[in-house]
Parts: sequence; C-alpha cells; structure tokens
Amino acid sequence: MTQIFGVPSTILVPQTDGQFVARDNFVVDTGLNARARISHLSNSFRKRFLDGIGKIEYIHEASVLSHAKLLNPNIDGAVFAELGGEDDVETTLWQAFYLMSKQPHGEEDTLLIAKETMVGSGNLFYVRDQYGELACVQITWHPSGWHVSCWDIVTERSKWNEWEFGNQVFFPRPQLAHNVAQLERGQVARFG
Repeated sequence: MTQIFGVPSTILVPQTDGQFVARDNFVVDTGLNARARISHLSNSFRKRFLDGIGKIEYIHEASVLSHAKLLNPNIDGAVFAELGGEDDVETTLWQAFYLMSKQPHGEEDTLLIAKETMVGSGNLFYVRDQYGELACVQITWHPSGWHVSCWDIVTERSKWNEWEFGNQVFFPRPQLAHNVAQLERGQVARFG
C-alpha cells in the first residue's frame, strides 16, 4: 500500500449492542451534550441514509479499521484498486459514528481535524446506503461541528472529481479481526 497511501494506522471499533439506526444518531445537534456534535448533514446524505426508515445496521461484532492518508489526489476507483476491490473498502455508518463520538467537540484523535485549511482534512468512509449502493461518506470538522456529506463513487478521472491529497481513507482489516476478542473482551458500545 505504498503507491497512493501513506503508512496506515489501525483502530479498534467495539461491537454495537442491538441495531444502529442512522436517523437516530446522525442528527444535527451542536449542544454540549451531543454524542457527536454534528452541524451539517448534506442533502445527498439525508436522501441516501436518513429518509423514510433510513439505514439500519444490525448487530456488529467488534472490528478493526485501518486508516491512511492519500499521498496524491485520487479517485475512488484508484482507492478500490489499491485495496483489492469494492468489497475490501466497505465500512459501516456505525464505525464512522463511533469515531465521531470519540471526538464530539473536535478533539484530536483518529479522525482528521482541520486546523487552518480544509485541504486534505476529510475522513472518507465507503458505506452502502439504504438502497444497497456504495457511496463515499465524507466527514470533516468545522468550528461549528462535524459536517457529513455523501458522494457517488467515481471510477473515471476528471479534473473535478479527485479527493485531495491528505484526505484520510478508512477501510476494514478482517485479517486482524481474530485479535479483537483478546483486545476488547466484553466492551460493548450502546447507541439507540
């Protein structure tokens, strides 16, 4: 993974207890007690993940995610090719929300936080929407809170559709999953 990515890091995401309902968790709330201080949800994210019943993810076991920064501007298709294909990049909304909830007020941790510039400050998760289509969910920190956007997958390069260098891509590491039980025995995160 040296062509388009920097050195990857790994993070453990605990199992959920029950189901993760996107519309109950991805809500605009910038209050001090917000689980994840979200100040903006794009229209495309709302349509693909929250409209109607919205996306519901059922019990997830603890998982391991890796994340690495893009070294050069790139498109989704190049990310897929580097990581082995569409199935090898798919993450969940639960995983993204869990990481947001660890940084509810923009604290430094796993997700990138923009300091002075927005270039290369996005966190990219490839997630299936409520219709089964893979989308890129982009999460960025702004002074008012997290901004969550959703983008169609791009496999053909043009001058307007590349992710900037420095953006961070999250992807599953199933080959490390056998270590999860040993690392986090009994830890369960509960989100309604």
